[in-house]
Amino acid sequence: MLLIVAVCGRICQNGGVCLKEGYCWCQPEYFGDGCEIRRKDERPRRSKEPEAGVTVWTKRTKPTPRKKGRKNLEEKLRKHEQRLLKLMTRRTKSSRISADNKRLIRRLTIKTETEALSLRERRRVIKLLTGMRKNLTSKDKIKLSRFRKLIRKWKNKPKRQKRKKRTKKRRVYVK
Repeated sequence: MLLIVAVCGRICQNGGVCLKEGYCWCQPEYFGDGCEIRRKDERPRRSKEPEAGVTVWTKRTKPTPRKKGRKNLEEKLRKHEQRLLKLMTRRTKSSRISADNKRLIRRLTIKTETEALSLRERRRVIKLLTGMRKNLTSKDKIKLSRFRKLIRKWKNKPKRQKRKKRTKKRRVYVK
C-alpha cells in the first residue's frame, strides 16, 4: 500500500488539510488560501477605515433635518457665492466692466474666503452678473438662477422660534 502525501508551500492553519501544492481544504468556519480567516468574525474590510477627523453618523447622533435646515441653506449660499465670484473673475477679462466693478469683485472674492456676504452684497453680485449676461454660457445662467432661488428661500425662511404650548381643552359635562 502506497500513501501519497501532498506537500504545501504554506502550512494549512486551523485544521485545514493540504490537497495539492498551494491548495488547502478548510474546516467549514474558515476560509482563505491557508484557512487563516474565520468566516464571521475576522472578515477583511473591503472599504477603508474612516479617517479620524470624519464623523460617522449613527441613528442617535444624526441631526434631524428640521434643526439642520437653515444652516444647510447658508452653507449652500456660501458655496454658490464663491462659485459665482470665481466665474465673474474669469469672465471679466472678456467683458467690458468698469474698474470700480472689477475692484468690487476682487474685494468680494477675498471676503468670501473668510465670511459670508451680506444680502446687499449678494444682490450686487446678481446685478453684476446680469449685466454680463451676454458673456455667460447656459450653465452659468443656470447657476445664477439657482443662486437667486436660494436667496429667495433664505430670505423668506423664518428663523426658528420657540414652540407655543397648547392649552388643554377640557370637556364640560352637562347633566
